[in-house]
Amino acid sequence: MSVSTTFTRPWTAATWTTTAERTAVRRLRRFAGDFARTCELPESLVDPLQVIVSEYATNAVCHSGSPDVSLLLALRDRLLLVAVRDRGTWRHPRPRGPEAAGGRGLVLVRAYSHACGRHRSRTGTHAWAHLAVPATQPEGTR
Repeated sequence: MSVSTTFTRPWTAATWTTTAERTAVRRLRRFAGDFARTCELPESLVDPLQVIVSEYATNAVCHSGSPDVSLLLALRDRLLLVAVRDRGTWRHPRPRGPEAAGGRGLVLVRAYSHACGRHRSRTGTHAWAHLAVPATQPEGTR
């Protein structure tokens, strides 16, 4: 497991690479929440950020066969980049019916993000999302 945080203007970025096991999802979700609070992002952004991290990390752990999964969080101005990378070769998930418990995570990612996508190659998959960071209002103007 490796963790790195960089505070260099104009970007503030943090990465965490961990083994691709189910408990990694919880650790990465918590890491994302800590990053948001450290950067003093609006509390309204924490839940969407953690949902996106959970969905991307769960997909990497369950479907890629990768030995590890990496999370990159990068903040610049009013844009937060969320990226999850694995080094696996994806197995195609089985089709699910309307009563299935899973299979809707990417719909949530698209709903919460300003933009999102993924890139697959022979060396793994890179899934990313952009979150718009709302402008903060000075105290007393709400």
